[in-house]
Amino acid sequence: TEYLHDVKSCPLTLFATHYHELVELGENLKNSFNLTVSVKEFNDKVVFLRKIIEGSSDRSYGIHVAEMAGIPKSIIRRSKEVLNRYDIVINNQKSSKPIIKDSFSEIFTEIAKKINSIDINHTTPIEAISLLSELKDITNE
Repeated sequence: TEYLHDVKSCPLTLFATHYHELVELGENLKNSFNLTVSVKEFNDKVVFLRKIIEGSSDRSYGIHVAEMAGIPKSIIRRSKEVLNRYDIVINNQKSSKPIIKDSFSEIFTEIAKKINSIDINHTTPIEAISLLSELKDITNE
């Protein structure tokens, strides 16, 4: 994106995404800007108003778009469950990466510590199977 912004020909480029990193580029690069589609929400429904406005979306409408595209209701329900379960929050301070705020972040931290402690060059096949079993036990707790 920075390359496209900085080249002399200044191409017109459209990024259709909700990545917050690209939103930041639109705010920080002098020849770029963010546009989004105006949206109205009511009763857990979304209506895209077919009006392009300056700025960026403050959230993803991916599940709503999937629903509008005819993705099976069972997949939509499961997607909503997963989204609610992870309770994703955007940290507006230093990082624009999602922070997972639930017990899963603790489990992932424990698994990562376990994996990082493995010396794969000196682990026997039976030790590897044992370690996989321990990791499985961590996820089932």
